[in-house]
Amino acid sequence: MTKQENGTYTKDYTVEKAYTNVQLKAVKNGSEWIGDETGNNVTFNLTGPGTFTVTYDPEANVTSVSGDIVEFIGCIDCDAVFAVGNGEGNWLNGAAWDPAYEANKMTKQENGTYTKDYTVDKAYTAVQLKAVKNGSEWIGDATGNNVTFNLTGPGTFTVIYDPEADVVTVSGDIVELIAELDYEFVNAVGNGEGNWLNGAAWDPAYEANKMNKVADDVWEIEFTNVPDGFERQIKFAIDGAWTHNFGGVFTESGVETEAVYNGDNITFDTDDVCTVKAQLDLREFNFATKEGAKFTLTIDYEGGGDEGGIYGDVDGDGVVTAQDATKIQRRGVELETFDATQEALADVNGDGRVSILDVTCIQRYLAEMTEGIGKTGQKA
Repeated sequence: MTKQENGTYTKDYTVEKAYTNVQLKAVKNGSEWIGDETGNNVTFNLTGPGTFTVTYDPEANVTSVSGDIVEFIGCIDCDAVFAVGNGEGNWLNGAAWDPAYEANKMTKQENGTYTKDYTVDKAYTAVQLKAVKNGSEWIGDATGNNVTFNLTGPGTFTVIYDPEADVVTVSGDIVELIAELDYEFVNAVGNGEGNWLNGAAWDPAYEANKMNKVADDVWEIEFTNVPDGFERQIKFAIDGAWTHNFGGVFTESGVETEAVYNGDNITFDTDDVCTVKAQLDLREFNFATKEGAKFTLTIDYEGGGDEGGIYGDVDGDGVVTAQDATKIQRRGVELETFDATQEALADVNGDGRVSILDVTCIQRYLAEMTEGIGKTGQKA
């Protein structure tokens, strides 16, 4: 999009025909998704050929569309509404996040709301749902998030979608709404390339990525010898599951920033081997508003991690030898497993991966064809 003199960003589009139920958001800095005033996708019809404009207003942090062919969709345009959720057991008829599962289609009532009754034969903990309107628009609670609650035992409950408020609620004697985040531990979760995040990609229960409790509701974890990389991603998962998680937008190393409940992945770059320390602070988190959580990412390039680490010295004896080259070669064909530190030290040529090229670097070094191999943080 193009920045205008008034500070907004705009983009014009021309279409050759009509379109129904089109949706969009703006994405700021490659990671922060911005929708309408409710935070949802901007949803509208295009009535025929012509031009329309998408506008992002940074001051209001809202995306909008305008043009003669733009027709906004009101509540009267609800063709169908489905209840959609995590669906374990017979909860939600066993359908997990399927927005078109026929058995979960809701019924329109005389007052304009849509409802669906469910009967369960046992208790369920931390179930979640949203409604999906017209097969594409996802509607949650008053904050836009999943409706999260417990079912205390066998019985019946009702899911209600109110088009006027554009909000989903649940009711019933067995419904126990979750008033606060009751949890035991926090895991760091992300894309995990190389030895970043201990090599675990998007595993919310990976034991090595369990964070350390440093104070009440404050959690930290440190990753050393993280190689340079583009668009690294991290989130924080509660109790080893995706039910409750926190994302956000990275601003600057060491700066405390809002952690967004069920938010976008936190994306950042590393420019050289470094240590990354992540902290999640939930002391001020309010579950009702889903606000108050903070995160801090601190990237330290000083020494790049463990002092005295030498590239190529994967056996840790303080010198680079033919034995190290052999171990790296075995690692390359998966005959040997490295921990995070070994993985970083094996990347002798600094290309972000362990390969036969790193073995060649060591062999040339041992044959005195190169001057030397650097300490951690200094590529060969």
